[in-house]
Amino acid sequence: MKDFLPQSRIFRRKNVVFEIGNKYFDDTAVKRCVQKINTLVEQLDSWVLISIPDKSKGITPAAAEKAVDLLKQALKSNCEAVLILTSNTSGKIFAHALKEHGLDHKLFCSESLIEIMRKAETLLGDPTLFMDGETQIKKNITSENS
Repeated sequence: MKDFLPQSRIFRRKNVVFEIGNKYFDDTAVKRCVQKINTLVEQLDSWVLISIPDKSKGITPAAAEKAVDLLKQALKSNCEAVLILTSNTSGKIFAHALKEHGLDHKLFCSESLIEIMRKAETLLGDPTLFMDGETQIKKNITSENS
């Protein structure tokens, strides 16, 4: 049976757009990815992009240049930063390609997903960004009792 699920996932949780890629990016794939991101953020005042490259993700040099051009446009629309998980070689290559083509001013890379999440919380000024409802309620109760 053929797998009909997309090879990459792009979705939003609050003011965070997640891009989880596991394919080789060419110009066309980059355009589709950035268009989807722009659709997700069009109503947001401030947001971050977290990229979690799978070990099989790759990018052509031309696509890296196109990604930077398109991401620079996206960054103008209230994007605080592009945060890339670099815990595998593909992530490091992807981040290097973006840096090499001029996206280093709003680029944050880490091998720790927790560190990336904390950076997003700091940039967006929301320390509860990734807390679920129960954790948030406990935090509020603890704060009130202090």
